[in-house]
Amino acid sequence: MDLLYISHYPFSAEAKEFIRSRKIGLGYDSIDSAKKHIHEAMAKGELAKLETRVESVLERDVINYALARAILAATGSRYLAGRYAVAKSKQIGKYLQAEDEAGLAKVAAEFGAELHAGSGGKFEMRFPDYLRYAPKAREYKLVNESLKEGRVQLARNSLVRVLEEAARMHIEAAAGEMTGAPPEIKKAAEELKTSLPREAPALTKVFMSEESYPPCVKKLLERLRLSDNLPHVARFYLATFLLNTGMKTEDVIKVFSTAPDFNEATTRYQVEYIAKKGYKVPACSGVESYGICAEACRVGSPLRYGKRR
Repeated sequence: MDLLYISHYPFSAEAKEFIRSRKIGLGYDSIDSAKKHIHEAMAKGELAKLETRVESVLERDVINYALARAILAATGSRYLAGRYAVAKSKQIGKYLQAEDEAGLAKVAAEFGAELHAGSGGKFEMRFPDYLRYAPKAREYKLVNESLKEGRVQLARNSLVRVLEEAARMHIEAAAGEMTGAPPEIKKAAEELKTSLPREAPALTKVFMSEESYPPCVKKLLERLRLSDNLPHVARFYLATFLLNTGMKTEDVIKVFSTAPDFNEATTRYQVEYIAKKGYKVPACSGVESYGICAEACRVGSPLRYGKRR
């Protein structure tokens, strides 16, 4: 059993077998180590890459992941599960950068995705697998990729990003709500919920009432409240719209604080930049081209929706 591989990719079949073969104790030291692991992920937004081959350290890392998943599931919080999944997947992305072709293909297979070497140093992935795991950003839309005989042609960096996103989705789903958790896990979950930020800040100081928002904006806000990761173009549109309704910069930043990958400094910079540049809300045709139109409102501009109603 390759402990280094298991530590790097704790969602793998080998890692699951490793956990099954060990009797993981729920004593104070194990739970406390897992809680510290979660806190590090929440505080920094990503986990550091382990630069060691010491077996005891690698084994502890795998156990931390398994217990962290159980604790997060017991919280029943999509926000916490999403934040952890983002942090862990970023760490996994660093490991993927160092993999050779065989290593990348092995990790892809963990998600049921077939990977083959293509021409010009590119990799080939079946387009259904690509559609399942590609990040929800414009540059990863299928129309922007080369497609040959049902396989998407990917540069190495793009492939790593797709596999990182697959890991995020897998980890977040694996940390779903748990029933019948052991008392030690329940206690750790309650302690975690009280020690971390609340997840749903209220919208305040809004010039336009939320009832007057167009369906596309309401849908994006609902996704944020469910701690869903919005693609960059959706975040840009939402921030632009809210600023143009008269919402203050601070309140726009709070809106994005429920995103699993929320970073206050980065969000502040981006929102303040949009406000400084005075970007206008795109027409409905632009919103549709972004792929975030939710309903055929036929109002021409999202800002006209409330008036039309």
